[in-house]
Amino acid sequence: LYYSQYQHISGGLTVDDIVAIDASGVEQWVWHPADHLDLPGNANGDYLHTNSEFIDDAGDLYLSWLTRDAVAKIEADRTDAAWGTPIWIMTGNGQQGDLGNDVVLDWSAVDGADSFGGQHNFHVRRDGRLMVLDNEHGRGLVLTVDDAAGTGTVDVAYETHEFACGPQGTAMDTLSGNAVVA
Repeated sequence: LYYSQYQHISGGLTVDDIVAIDASGVEQWVWHPADHLDLPGNANGDYLHTNSEFIDDAGDLYLSWLTRDAVAKIEADRTDAAWGTPIWIMTGNGQQGDLGNDVVLDWSAVDGADSFGGQHNFHVRRDGRLMVLDNEHGRGLVLTVDDAAGTGTVDVAYETHEFACGPQGTAMDTLSGNAVVA
């Protein structure tokens, strides 16, 4: 399957739907945020600005929402009755935010700010940990999250050359497990 997103505009609110398309170009499913998130009644504009989607080996969907400074893990197994429901939502500052916050992060292993923001490229690394580019603080973060406990640790922070990253930054791991952050 191939995954992409498109803007769903309704009145003054724009959200990003996630679509799965098979190799022949046939749409398999669409995840519409308003069907699975408690969007506030006053939500408007480019409310989520989804900037990355990633499907792990178990079929779970990981999303990064730029304008919410939040990332999420979504149940994406179509055979599961909870399909489309957030397994967790994690805000960069640890506060509840408009969509909630289900993960308490321990930042004690890294220096710098105890938050992330303007994040991009949220994905699962080859070693099973999560990685995200923290644009607000110019660094790539590697995290471990315990879904059941609702806790996580920021294991490593890879600083970039810049104090803050622009919209074209990235944070990835190589086949050998090294981090590339730019």
